[in-house]
Amino acid sequence: MQIDDLKNLALRDPYYHGIGCIRLRISPRELYSFYSKKLTQPISNYIHTHQHDLHCESVYGRYKNTIYDYTITNEYTEYCMQKIACKDNVQPEMLYENVIPHVKHESLLLANMTHTHSGLHIVEPIDDVVITKVTRGKGFHPIAKIIRNKNEPYVCGLSQRGTPKENWEIIREILNEAR
Repeated sequence: MQIDDLKNLALRDPYYHGIGCIRLRISPRELYSFYSKKLTQPISNYIHTHQHDLHCESVYGRYKNTIYDYTITNEYTEYCMQKIACKDNVQPEMLYENVIPHVKHESLLLANMTHTHSGLHIVEPIDDVVITKVTRGKGFHPIAKIIRNKNEPYVCGLSQRGTPKENWEIIREILNEAR
């Protein structure tokens, strides 16, 4: 994978996503996500669902995919479930004021391994750099949900996209580390 090849494949400029990666769309249904523990720290890595079914392939590096379930309760908890629009700076809508998240399953994905998921989950890089290829499936879910600590302010994952120049440079550095 070379930076010039990626620039030729890109449908639009790369952007930072709050889960802690730079995303680069290469087709209407495919994108690469570039994670770096040093360069792309998460600002909004909540337990979440997606509006589309996603098929993820680890191109380089290892990451952990944790799948969650939850319990709704009337008792106070630190966690709430909200509906999000996945659009710049749109505030979430409360679904459940008090939830208890439960780890259902954890899996370690190595280079060249894949997972498909549409439920509640969170992805955490294990290696210093991780590159994934994400393909959007045909399934569509009208809303995406997050479970987050309600004692901390909500941060939209698309609120700090970075500049194309900065993001291309981060991709370049991640590719260099992946060699």
